[in-house]
Amino acid sequence: MASEELRPAQSTLGVDSHVDSSVLPRMSDLSFFSKSADGGRVENKDVFMFAYAVGVHHDMAIAPSSKVSGGYLRTTYFSDKQNVLMRAVHYGQSDFTDSDSLRDQHATYELAEQYANGGFQIIEGDLDQNMESEELANSYIQEMDKLYEQYTGKAIDA
Repeated sequence: MASEELRPAQSTLGVDSHVDSSVLPRMSDLSFFSKSADGGRVENKDVFMFAYAVGVHHDMAIAPSSKVSGGYLRTTYFSDKQNVLMRAVHYGQSDFTDSDSLRDQHATYELAEQYANGGFQIIEGDLDQNMESEELANSYIQEMDKLYEQYTGKAIDA
């Protein structure tokens, strides 16, 4: 990639039109995906990042077949930590051999869209199992707690 010209980064990221019309409305019906800890509304970037994490964890990167026009969220809404995470995953896809991938924000966001799309498909499958909001939230939290312990070697105090 060193000889290639870097493409400008997208200003918005999209979701598959099926996700927008079917999955996101079902997710927003569940308090886990609609209300934040402080009682406010869960932001699109947080829903996107959750689906992204699910997709990365299950190594399921699927290009959206058709994106919703106008995009799902602005890339400027991502925090520095979220951008670093997405760049690290993108760099990891090169087996840590292509340091130029760290500068290619366009490709990083494309990969993020693919992982989020894969994550949304997994979430849709969980929703199709008729899981209630609390049951679904608890299963995701248990999975995250196990991963935290696996990566840090420390258990989360209840």
